[in-house]
Amino acid sequence: MGEGTMTEAIETIRTLPDNNARESTAAAMILKELGEMCPIPVPVIKIAQMMGFQVYQQPIAEPNLSGFIMISDDLKKTFPSDKIISVAQSENLGHKRFAIAHELAHFLFDYRPEMSEYCDYYYTDETHVHMDIEQRANHFAACLLMPESQFAHAFAELKVKDDFFETVNQLAEHFQVSGTAVKRRIEELKLTF
Repeated sequence: MGEGTMTEAIETIRTLPDNNARESTAAAMILKELGEMCPIPVPVIKIAQMMGFQVYQQPIAEPNLSGFIMISDDLKKTFPSDKIISVAQSENLGHKRFAIAHELAHFLFDYRPEMSEYCDYYYTDETHVHMDIEQRANHFAACLLMPESQFAHAFAELKVKDDFFETVNQLAEHFQVSGTAVKRRIEELKLTF
């Protein structure tokens, strides 16, 4: 599958109204492009590649910087694409996957094809995480990597009685995301322990 397979979905997503359902609707549309039986864990690198991105991991020395997205024709001088996402090599697998999905949200909601260049950095410090644009990207990432129905089902199946932390660990492993992302998703979906 190549970039063209997502083109129509991306164009439709960019026309969605800016409301509370936009991120979950966009994530559902992207997952639909993978087929009826979208695997869990969601293949986020494959999704990025279907959107034309090359995904890398590298050492990032800057504190609280988890990754970034860049779009520029100049990238073709060094990379096999004009679109890259790079994540911090030092992060755990779950956070790397979340960072990729987070940056895809910026591509879908903030980048416009008429822009000659685009860049966004994913910082996890207190200043950035409370910004509306970053919360939106985090919500999309959660919807993409932990689809509501699959997450609710897994929560019911994997829930360890009287052990919230073990339940979080089980879900984090199942969806290959961080425990922090799982805790937020449980709260977001108002699942009761």
